Amino acid sequence: LMERIVARRPQVRLITAMQGRLGLQMAREHRPRLILLDLNLPDLSGLEVLAKIQQDPELREIPVVMVSADALPSQVSRVKALGARAYITKPFDVNQLLRSLDEVLEEVSAPRA
Repeated sequence: LMERIVARRPQVRLITAMQGRLGLQMAREHRPRLILLDLNLPDLSGLEVLAKIQQDPELREIPVVMVSADALPSQVSRVKALGARAYITKPFDVNQLLRSLDEVLEEVSAPRA
């Protein structure tokens, strides 16, 4: 589903990893402009992956957008406090998801003062 949604942004190339450890390895290898991270992964929790990203000097500047079915405001606040730039809940509002991705990618691409 995410691949079909992101395909609406032809300038964006999506690389997928179904496990947290593989995702971390791929992030180090490919240096993406943005990481979409599911909160529930088969090998590590998304929170563990987020913590590893934040602790890694090579990855910590990459914005993370967390994806989860957990829409509790306390969970959203907690994840953002841990370093996620945005939090998208399932089921996706496709337009909201694309707007969030556009906003984060625009921030990343903006020249720094």
